[in-house]
Amino acid sequence: MLQFLCYVGTLQKLFDFFQKNKSTLVAQFKGQYIVISDALEVTGFEDRLQAYTFGAKTYGLGNF
Repeated sequence: MLQFLCYVGTLQKLFDFFQKNKSTLVAQFKGQYIVISDALEVTGFEDRLQAYTFGAKTYGLGNF
């Protein structure tokens, strides 16, 4: 199961990207938490804290 933890940027744009690419994302990041950037770059992490820390450092608190 894919854990979709962090939205960064425009929520609707990112949700649409996630929905459109869900099967590919699940296959590629199975069991991971992912951060999707405003530029639609996807990064996977083994745990929620890693994903949160990456999002906070890379995009700033309040932006994901």
